[in-house]
Amino acid sequence: MKTLLTIFSCLLIGASLTHAQAIKVSQSTLALSVTTGTIAGGMTVVSNSVTTFSYKRMTVLSKISVQTSCPNQKFTLSVQATSPNLGSSAGIINLVNGMAAADLIVSVSGTSGNGSTYHTATLAYKAASTFAQGNSTELGNDTFTITYTQTAQ
Repeated sequence: MKTLLTIFSCLLIGASLTHAQAIKVSQSTLALSVTTGTIAGGMTVVSNSVTTFSYKRMTVLSKISVQTSCPNQKFTLSVQATSPNLGSSAGIINLVNGMAAADLIVSVSGTSGNGSTYHTATLAYKAASTFAQGNSTELGNDTFTITYTQTAQ
């Protein structure tokens, strides 16, 4: 049986002290289908690393954080910013319904100008399911609303 996690990326525009910053995600909707784990096995994992994440410099040192909402979450989802060309990835973030914002990219250096150039990273999503978690045929799909925010660090 399949488990389907539907991911809706909602974009929140963070603001610096002087001007708003735009964040862009190349895919606003992403669906990951995971086969239910076996009784004796561990998690069954599926990955997707085709989403490009774009962001601009602020006038101060900044970071990009992520949080999610997924009412009645049944399955596991994580995200990692890979290969950011400005700033550093904070590693794998487990997305849990109602979580506080967690750092995704840190140490995005500031600029004295407007920061009009977009910088990019790849968003690597991983969805997983165990036998005990069941499947979406019986329990329904998980739908995640994911919010990315850029703020001063």
